[in-house]
Amino acid sequence: MSNAASVVPALEILESIALAVFTVDRAWRITSFNRGAEELLGVKRRNVCGAPCSDVFHSSLCRHHCPLQNAFSSGTPTMVRNAVVADNQGHGVPVTVSASLLRNNQGAVIGGVEVFQDLRLLGEQAGTMEHVLRDFEAQTLLAALERNKNNRTAAARELGIHKSTFFRKIKSLGIDLPQEDGRFRLCPGGDNRREGMVPAAPQNASNR
Repeated sequence: MSNAASVVPALEILESIALAVFTVDRAWRITSFNRGAEELLGVKRRNVCGAPCSDVFHSSLCRHHCPLQNAFSSGTPTMVRNAVVADNQGHGVPVTVSASLLRNNQGAVIGGVEVFQDLRLLGEQAGTMEHVLRDFEAQTLLAALERNKNNRTAAARELGIHKSTFFRKIKSLGIDLPQEDGRFRLCPGGDNRREGMVPAAPQNASNR
């Protein structure tokens, strides 16, 4: 059987599975992008092939805990159960991620492959999905505030939402707005979220 004949069924399988799959070369540029990945992010492969994967997925793992980087470093597959990628509207999508190395016929590493499963499709993961999405939203709001030097109006404008909506989201996530020293703290009685999400207020700060 020729190489061309053996590749065709594999491509058909890749297109038919209900998972998002993409591959990268050693320079982290996307070399393939299946239909599941297009549907997950709402983008077309012709617009992302050749682009750095971090510019396309905007994952919560890209900066410090990249599964592909871990796979390259360890030489073994990596799986992350809870992560978030951003779709083309900037909405967080909770996923599980697995990453493995791609090797040629001689065994040399030529790139990597990542597989995403959309947790929104798994009813039993509803609690995990809500937690991950809240973390993602909190990080997004705080990052916008930091980029705009705590200017709430500018942060809301950057995110494309009304200032009142921005304030409501901040309150619902249990984040107090910056005090004069520029620090954030949890609102009294606010929702408990992952430790370390926001800097704590000084111990001698007065109660408001």
